[in-house]
Amino acid sequence: MMVPLLIAFAIDCLIGDYAAVPRPSRLMEKMIFSLSPKCGKNTAAVVMAIWFLIPLVILVPLYILNKAVAILIEGIMCYFIVSPRSVFCTLMKVYESLSGGNVSGAGRIVTEICPADADVTDEAGVITSAAGAAAVKTCTCAAAPLMCVMLFGAPLGYLYKAAETLNVLLGSKDDPASVKAWSTLNALPAQLTAYIMTGAAYILQLDGKNASFILKRDGLVKSAPFEARTMSACAGALGLCLGGEGGTPEVGDGSKLCEPADIKRSADLLYCTAVLALAAACIIKGLLFMWMI
Repeated sequence: MMVPLLIAFAIDCLIGDYAAVPRPSRLMEKMIFSLSPKCGKNTAAVVMAIWFLIPLVILVPLYILNKAVAILIEGIMCYFIVSPRSVFCTLMKVYESLSGGNVSGAGRIVTEICPADADVTDEAGVITSAAGAAAVKTCTCAAAPLMCVMLFGAPLGYLYKAAETLNVLLGSKDDPASVKAWSTLNALPAQLTAYIMTGAAYILQLDGKNASFILKRDGLVKSAPFEARTMSACAGALGLCLGGEGGTPEVGDGSKLCEPADIKRSADLLYCTAVLALAAACIIKGLLFMWMI
């Protein structure tokens, strides 16, 4: 599963989010809205089953017929669910807009990655919203899909994205199946991503020690949602206070005043975490391969 993963990451680094081709999440949203009235409580199970089977049905015959072509196709399929550059570029647009004094423009861009923060109008709010979104997206758009693809290829990666989309659209409506599916699939990736992010903070010469402390204090308590894991590590690394809106707990100590450069730091932290997650996946897969020989 490593070659498709490397292909996906390489394509994302080269071209990012190619707007002409819709991301699977858009198709998932349309499917959820279409099936929800018909399937009711079974919507989550049906949607996840479909998106697990789509890549499976495509790839199994290809691997039987031509392994090289199958690897290439799987890599392209994985590209659509691994998107660190897309989030990075959006964050940099927010940073550049805010640095140029266009607070309202920066706020509008933030809503592209965090629609819940549509009412943010002040500079501090834009900065903390962008940094918080970067922390959450580090897991859902980069590290977690990488981990899923490493374990079971594109089918598990698409299952994860389907669960995420269901949680965003139906979880807010207290749909138990969507919430349970997301909690199950995101529990381990969120925690591992937070630990990797702490290591990335040291590499980028941010406050890695505080990132570890805030993660343990705010992110690993039983009452904290999984989004609080990476948000706590990011808040500690930047010395900010994040969250507190949209049902997420407030994390961090706010040891310093926020500044536009914090958005750039959070974007760098996202990309460094993604690279470390990819490296860790390659090492683990290599060790497992050697152990099996």
